[in-house]
Amino acid sequence: MSAKKRVSNDELIKNEAQELLELLGVEGSVEVACEGEIYTVQIETEQAAILIGHRGETLGALQLMLRQIIFAKIQEGLQIVVNVGDWRSKREDTLTALANSAANRAKSFGQEQHLYDLSPTDRRFVHMLLGEDHDVSTESEGEGRDRHLVVKPR
Repeated sequence: MSAKKRVSNDELIKNEAQELLELLGVEGSVEVACEGEIYTVQIETEQAAILIGHRGETLGALQLMLRQIIFAKIQEGLQIVVNVGDWRSKREDTLTALANSAANRAKSFGQEQHLYDLSPTDRRFVHMLLGEDHDVSTESEGEGRDRHLVVKPR
């Protein structure tokens, strides 16, 4: 990707993210950074709870809308990750602790451990994290809202 195209994508993403904030009535600042092929949109606001929602559901919806808007404008799908404050890093810390605890229980007791109420993004994170542990395996079970992750001893 050329530097010129990346700069214009950065500007487009920033402008569209700022416009979304205005439409939502949220005051905040938007910064866009690109590392490799992933554009990270960092939003700083005093109204973070409005943008994050319950377990990040609103944040996920905001991210999806921004991706769709950008796709409609440039006819190219970009990998865009939206973060508000330090929510994503805190969520990853929480998921890491949860995943490691489930893996340790599965290994210690030799029983499957079920993790409920995880978003698809959260489940994917745990799958990738525990994929490096050769003593457990993970899989998703169930459908729709009942979908959950299972950590199994090997």
